[in-house]
Amino acid sequence: MRIVATVISVIFHPLLLTTYLVLLLGTFFPALLMIAPQYLRVMIAFIFCFTFLLPVVNLIMFRMFGTISSYTLEDRKERIVPFMAIA
Repeated sequence: MRIVATVISVIFHPLLLTTYLVLLLGTFFPALLMIAPQYLRVMIAFIFCFTFLLPVVNLIMFRMFGTISSYTLEDRKERIVPFMAIA
């Protein structure tokens, strides 16, 4: 059961939700995005890079420099700097 919960947590991670939204809108309601269909993949890649990869790289750097002690950010005081950087 714990494995299922972990898989669901990874799939529906908050940093991925923006990418999922653009993917769904581009697939089912392309007129809402006003993007030509041939550029949808480029737009999804762009959004994925800026809403997922960049924050993940920031977290990795914070961990390397010792700003945070773990990626789970269990200590409330450690969450401030990474959340501000992601925002």
